[in-house]
Amino acid sequence: MQKYSDSLKLIIDLNKFQTVLARRLDAALGGLALNEFIILQELSQADGKLRRIDLAERIGLTASGVTRLLLPMEKIGLIKKEANARDARSSFVILAPGGKRKLEEGIDRAELFCEEIFPVGTTKSLEDFSQFLQRLSGLNSTLDTMNKYAAEAKQRWGDTNMYKQSTERVKKLSKADWEQINEENESLLNKIIIEMPRGAASPEIQKLIAEHYSRLKIFYEPNIIMYRGLGNMYYEDPRFFAYYEKHHVGLAKFMKEAITIFCDRQEK
Repeated sequence: MQKYSDSLKLIIDLNKFQTVLARRLDAALGGLALNEFIILQELSQADGKLRRIDLAERIGLTASGVTRLLLPMEKIGLIKKEANARDARSSFVILAPGGKRKLEEGIDRAELFCEEIFPVGTTKSLEDFSQFLQRLSGLNSTLDTMNKYAAEAKQRWGDTNMYKQSTERVKKLSKADWEQINEENESLLNKIIIEMPRGAASPEIQKLIAEHYSRLKIFYEPNIIMYRGLGNMYYEDPRFFAYYEKHHVGLAKFMKEAITIFCDRQEK
């Protein structure tokens, strides 16, 4: 008999558990499918309004996949759609009054269901396990994104010295290194968001952009021409645009403007 590692056995057991749990919860929620319940819950936590692309990322689906789920929900009055006045490329999903009522009913039913299947006194264990699943989900999402970008980068720049330099440096990064890089990048973005009202040309923002430029050296030695192109990509490439807009509405365009000003000043 083939012996599985503990990690592989956990993944197999999780998949079995997810299948059984989804089927039982669908029945317990009283006409509300689990995916629909999760969508309503995410909208509720976001004050009733999310961009479609952000909603898709939160529930781990593609934009087209979440669109297929939203169509019947809109027809029965659970959600509404709203155009994005700031960006015609994206639209908002709104929690409708009918969806709010259905979510409240679903939460009551789901809580009763949980009381039946989880023993009393397991709160701390459940919290720890929930945090583990969240980290696991985040890691998978990050790896998927990295793999997609890596394949594209190799196709576009595989013959350049900068690509070879980046490949060598990335090989040396440990999991702890990546975690620290991600934390520091998030911290830098938050600082930029806080200082945004001062304007893209302000000394405070330009100091942070200089730090952003310097951090690229973790992966390769940047130059001003490349950095200007990277700033343009933040706004023009839908994937970069979605990443920055997820952090703050208007951040993608702001980053492009701030980086352009930084590059102009460096060239002078």
